[in-house]
Amino acid sequence: MSSPDYEFDRVTRVRVVSRDGDVTRLEQEGPVSDEWMIGNVPHGGYVLSIVLSAFQSHFGASHPDPFSITAHFHHPTIPRQRERFTITTIKPGRLSTATAIMTQDDPSKIILTATAIFGDLSKEKGPSDVPAPFALDRSMCVPSVVGMRIPGAPKDKKAIGDQTEVLADPRTIAGLFASRQEDRLMSEEADRQGKLDMLTRQWMRFADGRPADLLGCAFFADAFVPMWRRLFKSHWFPTLELNLQFRRRVSPGTRWIGQRCQSRFLVNGRNEVDVELFDEEGHLVAMARQMALIVNVERNFKHGK
Repeated sequence: MSSPDYEFDRVTRVRVVSRDGDVTRLEQEGPVSDEWMIGNVPHGGYVLSIVLSAFQSHFGASHPDPFSITAHFHHPTIPRQRERFTITTIKPGRLSTATAIMTQDDPSKIILTATAIFGDLSKEKGPSDVPAPFALDRSMCVPSVVGMRIPGAPKDKKAIGDQTEVLADPRTIAGLFASRQEDRLMSEEADRQGKLDMLTRQWMRFADGRPADLLGCAFFADAFVPMWRRLFKSHWFPTLELNLQFRRRVSPGTRWIGQRCQSRFLVNGRNEVDVELFDEEGHLVAMARQMALIVNVERNFKHGK
């Protein structure tokens, strides 16, 4: 388990309010942090991490590992309010399935619903056939960022980009978000020459050194730059649905998570993003697919006003 002193653990921790048979009611220990935001809205991967934390508390030690979680985001999460959960086991067993309903201060407004499968990854047996390990030399990568700070936001307040360190492959779209001007120029030149891959490859870790684990992977699965580069300055990409499958536990000692993601289709303002996550040994630890809307960025900025 990660130390509770790490920022990510502090802002994702939940507590059990009551248990009644297969039903557990839980709430976030503190309010949704306003330092893990995309503009004026809490980051979807951060929100999903709180949901996964609630499922972990529901299942307990008998089912220590998530195998899968699928979440549907019905309304934007509200910062500075607690998340509250009602979780119900609908299929107990070696692999147990449960559903969650998430609300905040208004109990009649359902913010998110999710279904998760939990078990014990250490007891899995069976044939395996996986591609070559993730190979991206960090010394050849450029510093990049995740998320955006809204215009007028206080400079002394943390933003989501301050919570992570990112090293991006300059040959991919992620290079266009490089934090150093000379690195951005290198990626822009590759773009002009038609040599910029329409995907992202990058390494990510928590800025405070928190070890990577499956809970953290719920955040990293949604932490990437928009790949439709003609739209990312003027549009917001809110997640409607996200499925995350966990394939193995993260290797001990891992801080950096390798990420490869790609979006192929943009149709009527919706796109899909496929994400693969790897530990420092190159092992595939999780895979995700999400469906997102693409709307004018002003839709984001109006929240919280």
